[in-house]
Amino acid sequence: MKYVLTGIQMGTLRQSIGRLVQVRKGAGVAGTDLFLISESDGTLTSHHNQCLWIIPEEYKEELDEMFKNVKLDNPDNTEYSIEGKNKCTGFMIYTETQPDRNRNKTDIWKLKN
Repeated sequence: MKYVLTGIQMGTLRQSIGRLVQVRKGAGVAGTDLFLISESDGTLTSHHNQCLWIIPEEYKEELDEMFKNVKLDNPDNTEYSIEGKNKCTGFMIYTETQPDRNRNKTDIWKLKN
């Protein structure tokens, strides 16, 4: 699971850093991708219409310490929901607007490994 930094948002820098746990292709506003991120306090937040940056591996040890009290879920076995709705299991979720045929056209698959 990769650590990511979100784009500009309200709150602290700590709220902008998280583990990317699920990507829902085309599920955001206006067909953008929706990202589910686990924050360092265990909160699961959804982000759409926003950019993400993968945090380099050189910061992994520090981030692992920051997230040491947050359960590390396996997205393939964990069902995530947004406000108790739209439950999905898996890392990469495709919607009707983004069918499987687009799988090879995106670099986001690299995030899973």
